[in-house]
Amino acid sequence: MCYTDTKYFEEERVPFNGGFMTARHLARIFLAVFLLGGSAQAGIVTKQLGFAPPAVSNAPGGVLVTIPGCRSIADPGEPILPVYAACFLLPPGESVARVIVEPLETVAIEGSYAIAPMPPQAPLGTGAAPGFTRNTAIYASSQPFPTARGELATEQTLAGVRLAFVNVHPCAFVPSTGTVLFSSSIRVTIETAPAPAPGRAPAARTIEALRALRGVVENPGLSNDCAASSSPLAEADE
Repeated sequence: MCYTDTKYFEEERVPFNGGFMTARHLARIFLAVFLLGGSAQAGIVTKQLGFAPPAVSNAPGGVLVTIPGCRSIADPGEPILPVYAACFLLPPGESVARVIVEPLETVAIEGSYAIAPMPPQAPLGTGAAPGFTRNTAIYASSQPFPTARGELATEQTLAGVRLAFVNVHPCAFVPSTGTVLFSSSIRVTIETAPAPAPGRAPAARTIEALRALRGVVENPGLSNDCAASSSPLAEADE
């Protein structure tokens, strides 16, 4: 005679709230509580950035200020200044609510400088060399330019991972005096708030994206939280 012992074909049941529940369902509940609890309140991402001293060199239309690791960009007619593009991981289920960029140490570079303006782009196919025109409102001002030392450039999602791109300005220019202000240390603070979750990407793609981003983002330590939110348990059928 043969028989079947059903305990080998049933999921393990554990006591829960006066009854019983399968271990798989209990794990899903705990994971949901963890994920919802993590996204139910605002979070803060902060990073202190350091910059090497700037170099000043002659350029068409004036002088150019450069800093290693920074791009020298501006809108046409504005002073060309170094800009650092900082990329941050955002907590799972969160998006940017506010960005605060605070210079911690600022000094005036010795001397007076005529910072070159960004030339306009030449029309495609013309080959004409663009002329240098200055934004008169900026170049006549006694206020530092830019007025803010950083701002959110964009917020993007890659394979289910939210990213914030922040433009940081280590230098500011006072046109009326030719003074260049340099901040060797700047703190970036990103305040986040709960946001609708993007379409869930396969866990393997999310993990692969996080590995690629470790050497790019300013806060790679947050990748562990992002990886946990993409756990296969979160994608399991109910």
